Amino acid sequence: MEDLKVALNNHADLVSELFEKLSAELRSGFRPAVDDFVGFFHAIDWKVNTLFTLCHLIVKWKKAELRHRARLARDKQE
Repeated sequence: MEDLKVALNNHADLVSELFEKLSAELRSGFRPAVDDFVGFFHAIDWKVNTLFTLCHLIVKWKKAELRHRARLARDKQE
């Protein structure tokens, strides 16, 4: 039983170490993209009109997407 506990602890340590290495690699790989997005986000002069327009465009996009999916489902049934 003691051998099993030692083996499980060793395995947990190994998995933890591998996960830390993987997450560090992903963070370093995504860092330039995140920095670019944050720079873009801060460069925009966010005003109420800009936010309303953005929300309106998101709603229009979602309505069009739902209409398209409904049309595909209707055509599939026929």
